[in-house]
Amino acid sequence: MSERVNIADVITNIKDDGQRMGKDLVALGQAEMKPIAKNAGIGGGAFGAAGYLALNAASLLFLAGGFGFSLIFFDALAWSAVASLAVGFVCMAVLLLIIAAVAAVVGKGALKKVGPPRQTIDEAKASVATIKASLQRGKDAVTANQLARTGLAAAKRQAKDLSPR
Repeated sequence: MSERVNIADVITNIKDDGQRMGKDLVALGQAEMKPIAKNAGIGGGAFGAAGYLALNAASLLFLAGGFGFSLIFFDALAWSAVASLAVGFVCMAVLLLIIAAVAAVVGKGALKKVGPPRQTIDEAKASVATIKASLQRGKDAVTANQLARTGLAAAKRQAKDLSPR
């Protein structure tokens, strides 16, 4: 004969297995995420260092451009070295301001195109309307069911009253 299975033992086993599976999944996730996080940190640090060095290189190029303008003024116009340096750096600054103004105009034009996510908003509104309608239909069904039961109870009472005793 087969032995009867205790339902409490089955439920306890299912609970224990579920907890063990949950712990195993957490451990697996941690084991997978550690190298990913390490690589992301190294990559982010490397990009940060590259950005810092690129900014320093750009600063040096701007200085070189200022010196280049000053040499043009020194040679072409025979100005003094100090006046050539001053005007050369002012010219470089003006050139950078012109580039910055062009970038600002382009950025402003791009920002004007930014708007709210219309389709997502419309879909959310439609979902809310559908849920409201569904809730109303459910409420109406419950009300109709209650009315039907009330009517059925009244009909049963009436039938009971009409039955011969």
